[in-house]
Amino acid sequence: MDHATGHLLTDLPTALAAEQFDTLLQDEDCRLERIISIGHATAPGDWFDQDEDEWVVVLQGRAAVRFADEAVARSLAAGDYLWI
Repeated sequence: MDHATGHLLTDLPTALAAEQFDTLLQDEDCRLERIISIGHATAPGDWFDQDEDEWVVVLQGRAAVRFADEAVARSLAAGDYLWI
């Protein structure tokens, strides 16, 4: 077994045209990604849909997640997590 190591908060860009997805670990059962978002948001009226479950944790800053069946977005702060 390989022992992957790194630091989640290194090499953070200060500007991005789109979210940045970095795969940190992947096997047949799990994929772990670092997603860097600098104020990016899904366009109004567009909905993101996927087949996989997802666990999200906010390490720095804030995020908002709104589901199609909810009128108000959920606010997430550093340390908050959400199972989707």
